[in-house]
Amino acid sequence: MAVMVTQSTKTLPPEYAPSAQDILRVRHGDHCLGASSAQQYLNWIARFRRYCRKQGLVEAAELTRDGVKRFQSSCVLSNNVGAANLGLASSSVRSLRRVYEVMGLPVPPWRPVEQRAQPPTTLLREYATHLGQHRGNPDVTIRKKLGHVGKLFEHLAASGKTWRRLSLPDIDAFLIACAGRYARSTTADIASTVRSFTGSICFCCQIRNAGSEHWRGVGRLTH
Repeated sequence: MAVMVTQSTKTLPPEYAPSAQDILRVRHGDHCLGASSAQQYLNWIARFRRYCRKQGLVEAAELTRDGVKRFQSSCVLSNNVGAANLGLASSSVRSLRRVYEVMGLPVPPWRPVEQRAQPPTTLLREYATHLGQHRGNPDVTIRKKLGHVGKLFEHLAASGKTWRRLSLPDIDAFLIACAGRYARSTTADIASTVRSFTGSICFCCQIRNAGSEHWRGVGRLTH
């Protein structure tokens, strides 16, 4: 399960706030703000700043997706602002965030940082480490492959087995079952993961200098 971590709006030290001239300079430099829109943006940014002062919030800390949502909710509650103006409120705050970034002033991540739970078993944690450190796979690929291995474990459990008794007929039966449920490309992807997983078992085994017949049997699964 992913845990969402947000940065406190009360702990960031106050920073130099960009002036109206800074905002216009940066936005004109990005070619994102025409003269007709400049005053509207400045008005909404001023409104956002009044909101932050009234709520006792640190301006820079509120330049996030969730901060924008809170600001929009406040606008709706206080002034019955229409949907079109709420869009302008959002783009104005994001414009201010862009100014902070260009000026090198610190701002929190736009979205909360996700801290994903570690795989539940030592074997899966070692496999994830193997994929990241030795295969160079990105996090999204690692999560996908862990999901594939989870399906394999479910298939084995239905037969009263664990990965310790994994055999070639087990893999054949698993992939046949996958072919009946998923597209050919997905089944091929799962098959690639199974090969990678069995190979990583041998890799971890070699690191531990384990040479039992069981491990050598698992090694033959990858060839």
